[in-house]
Amino acid sequence: MDLDRQQEITALVQTLLNLKIKNSACRSGARSGEEELQLAVFHDGVLGALGFVRNTGSPVKTDLWPNKDELITADREWVFDDKRGDIYSFMYICDQLKFDPYAARRMIKDYIDWKDFSK
Repeated sequence: MDLDRQQEITALVQTLLNLKIKNSACRSGARSGEEELQLAVFHDGVLGALGFVRNTGSPVKTDLWPNKDELITADREWVFDDKRGDIYSFMYICDQLKFDPYAARRMIKDYIDWKDFSK
């Protein structure tokens, strides 16, 4: 992978890591509640597919998914599944949010390949 592509992917990952899903956009009318939920599912699933697994949703700081590799695998399967019928599927969410699912997948795959290669 060339240096420009590596920098592009690194910048995207930093953007995703710094993105905060907030209710303020929903309250201001910028997004519907359904869009906010879809964006949150997309955000969490993509970060999981990239290997950034968090359990910050638990108020008691319990590890909700003890096997991180299983969660990463499940998130990667979700990203690369072509189903559109489920409202929580990657393809459906991308369609609803007007994201290009194929471009997102290419970026995710390139990042995964780059991280695996750099180990």
